[in-house]
Amino acid sequence: MPSPSLEGTLVSEEAWTWDEAAFREWWERRRAWYQAYWARQRWARIAPAMARMHALRAGLLDALQSSGAFDPSSFERMTDCGPFACGASSTYVPPVTPPSRGASSGPTVARRTGARWVLSNAHASLVIHADQSCRVDYSLTSRAPATMVFDTPRSDDSPVASCTVRERAFAGGAALELSWVSDRWTQQVVVALADDASLAEATIARTTVDANDVRTIELSNLSPSPRQWNIGGRDLSLDPGSMLRVRTAGEPDESPST
Repeated sequence: MPSPSLEGTLVSEEAWTWDEAAFREWWERRRAWYQAYWARQRWARIAPAMARMHALRAGLLDALQSSGAFDPSSFERMTDCGPFACGASSTYVPPVTPPSRGASSGPTVARRTGARWVLSNAHASLVIHADQSCRVDYSLTSRAPATMVFDTPRSDDSPVASCTVRERAFAGGAALELSWVSDRWTQQVVVALADDASLAEATIARTTVDANDVRTIELSNLSPSPRQWNIGGRDLSLDPGSMLRVRTAGEPDESPST
């Protein structure tokens, strides 16, 4: 069979020329599209985290600007927890000399005079003003007298929930329970002082309810020993100087109890 003839066929190299400028223009458009696409994907991932960070920063600045306020949720970042033991230092001090007759060295007592409650022993004294958002004036043997207040969850409720105080049993000392109750949040603080303690102890339980009826429970332990709460039949133990947040569906039996 005769081989095909190439006679009369013209192969032009000019039909296959490379257009460098056109390729670069096409590539720049594609690269810009991909860069924009991945930038959108990356922003979708980090935007919620950045929103939470800005909200946390705004809340922290708000707490710092409230003069004299003590925010239990941020005590881990504080070097001084006021009259309370944060778990880092000893709570009890041994007596240096035998108490003299008539000296105020007996057991811790809790007493009430009108709207003012006093929790005191030979080393510390805490005065709680129930009619002033439970402001605490305290005197310790280790420092000058000072004043603090407990922050309460932000709320649009009107009027703002007032604080109520009642005495609670506490082995080896005395204790007071401070309570705030509102439509969308509650807060319970138990302040205890042992007979020979130089610092008081406190546990804080906050419950806030959002617009979707989701509850956020915040537990704080300002004491030198573990504390335990029961939420919905489940026991939660909290180490000294620790804080825990729990989100629940807001069932009535999920309120924290010690």
